[in-house]
Amino acid sequence: MTDTQLLDWVLDDSIEASGGVPPLAEMTPPQALIDRTLNLVDAEWETQSRRGWQYASVGLALAAGLILAVQLPSPDPATASIDKMTPKGLEASAPEVGLKMAVSSEGQLARVEGGVHYRAGDELYFRVSSTQSGWVYLVHRSETQVQLLASQHIASGETDLGNAESLLSWTIETGDPASTFAVIGSLEPIDTTALLGSLQAESEGDSTANHSQTCTTARSMGWSCATQAIEGSP
Repeated sequence: MTDTQLLDWVLDDSIEASGGVPPLAEMTPPQALIDRTLNLVDAEWETQSRRGWQYASVGLALAAGLILAVQLPSPDPATASIDKMTPKGLEASAPEVGLKMAVSSEGQLARVEGGVHYRAGDELYFRVSSTQSGWVYLVHRSETQVQLLASQHIASGETDLGNAESLLSWTIETGDPASTFAVIGSLEPIDTTALLGSLQAESEGDSTANHSQTCTTARSMGWSCATQAIEGSP
């Protein structure tokens, strides 16, 4: 099995996705509610007919609204979170990006998970997703520095960073207990000097790696961003 096939096996989300919520089916209101609604329509029709034909549409509108209220489920507050919204205009300059990571430790390949302490010598691999073709930049942020690991033009969908000969990897070093990896996306190439300068300026004075700071800065510049943090053994 090749490295790419191993990553497909580790990072495939199709099993998780299969447990999603099924499409909503059309709901039929109870017969009692239908009868009550029609009675209200009849009563409203009589009242409005005495006032003039121009007001008859009010009762019909009330009835239609009542039936629709029964047929249409109320929105789930969890799906309306503003965290998933894209700032107006951002979608025109930055495709939405995502980041998955796999770790090779003592010959075993697994998906990177939060709360797990990885050891020096473990190797990390990176899979990036994008809603459009464009440029992505992989950044590593530790307690002491920000560095650019790769820049790559990718198609829409999922792409393993690297090239046809070898996948991009990162080896965890001793003394790096906390790290954040961020993928930054843009439709157009980014000046890497300006990118690193902006990220480094934001990190000055920090004594700990900030999981969200990189993306906060990137989005303020009009780019999209996704991060994943790892914990290493001290």
